[in-house]
Amino acid sequence: MEWADGIDLISWINANVENIDAVTAVARRFADLADDLQTMGIAHGDLQHGNIIVAPDLSLRLVDYDGLYVPSLAGYDAVEVGHRNYQSPLRRISHFGPHLDRFSNWLIYSSLVCLTVDPRLWGQLHEPDGEYLLLASEDLRDPANSPRFPALLQHPDERIRIIAQAVTSLTGMPIEAIPSLERSALLKPMARSLDLKLVSSGEAVQSSGSRPQWLDGHMSSDRDNVFLHIANFDGRRRHEVLATLGALLLLILLVVSAFIDLSVMLLVAVATILVAFHIRRLHTRRPELLKIRMERLSFNKLIAASGVTEADLDAVESEFKKQALFDKKFRERVRVDHHKLTDELNHELARIEKEFHEKKNLIDQDATSLSARQADALAESFWPLQKAWVLQHLAFYRIKGAYIRHLNSANVDALAKRKIRTAADFVGVQIVGRSDPKVSIVNRAGDLVRIRGIGPQKARALEEWRQQCESRARSICPIAVPEDLHREVGERFHAQWEALRERRAILEDELQEARTRARDAVAAKRASFSGEVQVVLDDSQQKLAELARRETELRGMIADRVTVQRWAAALNRREKSLDLWHYVYFSLFGR
Repeated sequence: MEWADGIDLISWINANVENIDAVTAVARRFADLADDLQTMGIAHGDLQHGNIIVAPDLSLRLVDYDGLYVPSLAGYDAVEVGHRNYQSPLRRISHFGPHLDRFSNWLIYSSLVCLTVDPRLWGQLHEPDGEYLLLASEDLRDPANSPRFPALLQHPDERIRIIAQAVTSLTGMPIEAIPSLERSALLKPMARSLDLKLVSSGEAVQSSGSRPQWLDGHMSSDRDNVFLHIANFDGRRRHEVLATLGALLLLILLVVSAFIDLSVMLLVAVATILVAFHIRRLHTRRPELLKIRMERLSFNKLIAASGVTEADLDAVESEFKKQALFDKKFRERVRVDHHKLTDELNHELARIEKEFHEKKNLIDQDATSLSARQADALAESFWPLQKAWVLQHLAFYRIKGAYIRHLNSANVDALAKRKIRTAADFVGVQIVGRSDPKVSIVNRAGDLVRIRGIGPQKARALEEWRQQCESRARSICPIAVPEDLHREVGERFHAQWEALRERRAILEDELQEARTRARDAVAAKRASFSGEVQVVLDDSQQKLAELARRETELRGMIADRVTVQRWAAALNRREKSLDLWHYVYFSLFGR
């Protein structure tokens, strides 16, 4: 396949949107291309900017024929539904036929036509990275809530409003019912915007399609283009022919009389001059020249009546830029203020969470303490049932051979002499006094036994060892805790647990209320702030819309004034082509 030399449609528009003639030519060639495909019964299936290549000579080439329809494929389903920004919202895989491109044709062609009328629409409606021309898929799906359709439907130029209304009607039309581009009556308003009228000298003048308000009342519809049809003098009169022939004969006599008699020559010369003035007078009163003079006078009046200068346009453009800059900065400030409110909410929620966890930790500590007290109470209540077995089992924990801090073999022997050999042989220690403490071992009978060499430190180590032994014995005691004992101890602590649970529930409720209050406070600030902001933004958008409308209006008026100036220049050229010598030639030969 031959490589398509050129660039895609969006890239081409980016580079040439201000070149009205070029955009007009591309629009015309796209309409011709659509007509050719329709005539052959072929549909591309995915007409979009990336598949339309604009060559340097402004010819168009299509690429990517994956979704192509040809008559031999009738009855099959499509392999794709095309780019979403260029297809009808109603298009489905089952739609596959020669009508496939009609919606895309309309959308692309109407977008190009709108740009020929108002190139500023490209900057207003097309995003730099957008894969669409002036309207995207969200606009086509819901024109009533579209962010872009209003700019077209409310445009100051009637042609663009007509185009937008036409495209809007197509979005809800069944695929098969969409009219083809070249036969639709809806095409006529758009065709007027591209109508080119030729001046007789060969210069092309682009008509605006609808006359601006400042021209109303100055030009009648039947005089708008009368000068375009003035090709040459038309309709010789007999007296004009006779006057011209008479002048020619007098010139001959003048030459002959110069050789005969000077007095006769003088009389002939006077007669020749009088006839020449008469011919000049007949020339100036020719209806063709009278029409041209009337039109030129009318055009001069129109140019003077427009009252619009480039300075007026520059002033509006400058004001638009200032307002757009204000709008941009204000939106940025709004964005920063919204971030501040969000940060404020996040900081307040973080403070609430921190306070909540601090209070929750206190409740958890109380729960841990309560759980320990309940376990101690259960152990104390269960001890009478375990005591006999545990005391008996303690006899298996012998002091000799056990690791007890600070105790040596002499201490172990001293204890054994006093019949304290196992953990079962004593129940604790007693230390009396601080400066000169008296240390005694409490034996199983409850007697106080003093052992030489065992001071407070060793006594405490010995007592600690016995407690460890008792804990191990209790843990392996085969006697189970009775259910009624569990229930009794649980009921004893039930009220305290309920109080803890209530504290936790209250704390969680307070957390939710604090979160809600913080969110509501920020939401109220945001609502108040948004209301004030919306007033400013609406006012800014209204000003921008009005300035854009005024700018478009001024551009149109200046363009129309330039058009009238071109017409006036064309009249001057036509008048020069109908000079006296052409008139004399016309009078003699009729052409």
